[in-house]
Amino acid sequence: MNQDWVQKDLGASVNFTINSNNVANMFLGETGDVAVVSIDTINYVAQSGIKVALVFGDRDYRWFGGEAVSLAMEHESSVQFREAGYSPITTNSTYQGGVVRQYNGISFSRVFDAGHAAGAYQPETVSKIFDRVTLNKDVATGKINLGDAPYSSQGPVSSFEIKNVLPTPPKNECYTWAIADTCTTEQIAALANGTAAVRDYIVREH
Repeated sequence: MNQDWVQKDLGASVNFTINSNNVANMFLGETGDVAVVSIDTINYVAQSGIKVALVFGDRDYRWFGGEAVSLAMEHESSVQFREAGYSPITTNSTYQGGVVRQYNGISFSRVFDAGHAAGAYQPETVSKIFDRVTLNKDVATGKINLGDAPYSSQGPVSSFEIKNVLPTPPKNECYTWAIADTCTTEQIAALANGTAAVRDYIVREH
């Protein structure tokens, strides 16, 4: 990302930085998680008749918290939402990308095998969720118009019994733009003494 030709092709005027203090400070102090003070903020949105879609990847421990927030929300259909069951999310003809609890415009989606930024891990599933919410369709299939009649997803009231198969741990990759986060002690020592072979910012041998 920091090669001149890449930046030129992208039209980027600044270098790529693995951990930008400017971005972190703006996110944490102005626009990100900290700016959402309490559940009252989400309640206000839901009570105003605006659709709320909570989307969490289940390889992120916080999906339990996301589900708890969805069940604790107070709005005109909160009782019906809590009584709704989990339906499979049909991503395409061969894959179900998660499960969703939904009542009318309020939904909580558990996206399978996705981490903290769910869209980065399961882009097709998250894109389908976004499209269906935007187009006022059911999240599970995208085939039901929510404006026609009250809609409630069907299925078990808990998805906790759905267990994932753990993936094979990835091979360590020492990335020289994030040495402290990705490199072993031996790799760092090899970089320091000049014995590491580096290609495309990745330590290949040491």
